[in-house]
Amino acid sequence: MPKTCVVIGAGLAGLAAAFQLRKKKWDVIVVDARDRIGGRVFTYRFREAPNLYCELGGEWVGKQHQTIHRLCRHFRLDLIPHLFDCSFAEQGKIIQTFPAGVLPFSAQSKAAFREVKREFEKKCREHAVARGFRQRRLVDHSRVQGFYPSRPPSPGLDG
Repeated sequence: MPKTCVVIGAGLAGLAAAFQLRKKKWDVIVVDARDRIGGRVFTYRFREAPNLYCELGGEWVGKQHQTIHRLCRHFRLDLIPHLFDCSFAEQGKIIQTFPAGVLPFSAQSKAAFREVKREFEKKCREHAVARGFRQRRLVDHSRVQGFYPSRPPSPGLDG
């Protein structure tokens, strides 16, 4: 009798989990609170102009998202390089612009993030070992940010 699993959430993580389980011959049911798949990834298509669309959710896949890159290669999905500058405006005036591909964080913010990431990964390893899991890379860069809501935010911009 095959193993059965219910995956809660039809975002990229849920769909990737269901895909991996299906490869191992599990019977998988994916449920989501919304009437569509994709989670935070949401492409809006305009009825008035079918060739026009707008991304209303997650749309950037960073170089560090190795699992997503692997899945895109597997499903032969093309990724388009990020080509747009990022500007910050205050009272209707652009105060700072960062070229495409440059993260708008100060050196202090980047150092604080690296420390939070190290601490998070250490706690994940301790948690896994305490429960008998094999040691391996347990976390993905994108999961770290929501782990410590009590930490004060670091300054985001240089200057």
